[in-house]
Amino acid sequence: MGNLLGIDRIYYNNIYKNENCFSKSDKNDLVKMGVQSSFNKTMKNEADLLLKNCETVNKTKISNNLPILKFIAIRSMKDINNEKYTKVMNKNINEFKEYSKFNYCALEGKHYIYYTRSKEIGKEIREFLSKYDN
Repeated sequence: MGNLLGIDRIYYNNIYKNENCFSKSDKNDLVKMGVQSSFNKTMKNEADLLLKNCETVNKTKISNNLPILKFIAIRSMKDINNEKYTKVMNKNINEFKEYSKFNYCALEGKHYIYYTRSKEIGKEIREFLSKYDN
């Protein structure tokens, strides 16, 4: 298991290496948590049930009235009209065209945008939810 944990540490170190919002100590703690939580009973159960869960989700139909907010990460907002990005964004948006309360927000950042843009994401979520507050 030691060698496997070593490989896993490399993976988790790569996730956080370019994120300037974390201190060195925070990055080390995140790597440790990632490595520890990757090999527990809950994760094994989740992996064992993955196919069954996907089949269940695929059979489920959700209401067209469900409020949905999707965040789309883009490396640079100046490139937002670049065909490479518009193609991907349109694909993402079109997946939800049948939902009347669908909205999206494009934010500049990488895949783990919720680490680096959490304040903006929180603000967007609060504004979105306030439209549907009962």
